[in-house]
Amino acid sequence: MKKIALMVALLTVCAGAYAQKYWVVETESKTARVSIVKIYDTSNNLLSETKIDRLIDINKKKERRRLNRMVRQSSALLWSKR
Repeated sequence: MKKIALMVALLTVCAGAYAQKYWVVETESKTARVSIVKIYDTSNNLLSETKIDRLIDINKKKERRRLNRMVRQSSALLWSKR
């Protein structure tokens, strides 16, 4: 019985460790120059939706790093012009 309880507790902790949020980038058209970044949780619930006034190319490693940082911080200020 103790082994089963320990296994259930271990599985619960491991499942919580893999739970994370993810991002989706939507671009309406190439001429609009606007991207919409949506952040979802593991239950596919929309957590945040941010409009960015430039195109985001997810093929670039730098852009993906910014998106991942945006998920961690939930901030759209990463694309601000400084």
